[in-house]
Amino acid sequence: MKGKFSEFGQWIVLAVIAFLYVKYGLPALFEKGERSYLEVAFIGFSSLFLFSFIWILFQKKADGDESEQKEQTTTGS
Repeated sequence: MKGKFSEFGQWIVLAVIAFLYVKYGLPALFEKGERSYLEVAFIGFSSLFLFSFIWILFQKKADGDESEQKEQTTTGS
């Protein structure tokens, strides 16, 4: 139960970050004119965090799938 909740929590965090990125980060990228340092920092850090979080989440899922396959092959033989 704990493993499923932590994965569910990770997806919630990812959804919140993605929402903030789409709501505030992307419009700031396409606005004309000067940007404040805060906007540039938000866009940069949210982009970095969003993509690294997605990478880590899918890497964990891939590692979990590989370990399940190894368990099935060792118990099945």
